[in-house]
Amino acid sequence: MRTKARAATESALYDDAKEDAEIGAILDGPPPPVPPPAPIPPPPDFALRDFDAAIRTLKRLMTKLPVQFASTSHSADDLEQVEGFIRAVTKARRTTNGTMTEHDDGEVLREASR
Repeated sequence: MRTKARAATESALYDDAKEDAEIGAILDGPPPPVPPPAPIPPPPDFALRDFDAAIRTLKRLMTKLPVQFASTSHSADDLEQVEGFIRAVTKARRTTNGTMTEHDDGEVLREASR
């Protein structure tokens, strides 16, 4: 019994020494390579988010009679400017594929990729 106990102790000591050598090699060796940094996500496009929300609202309002909105606080010029902008976005959406394009008045529009 004593021999088995001694053999088990020696085996345990050998395993401990082996583990210590592995730990020492890790600690004394060069540091592990640093992983590349995560890519920086693009900033949120708040203008696109607002535009999408406005379109959802307008789609909901399209079910109403137009005369219901005739007393709006917005002028006819404002409404025509919005109409022109919507037409420009529509044109950009049809002619580009997620790229930037310039509006007639120099304003840059971004098409949403879907």
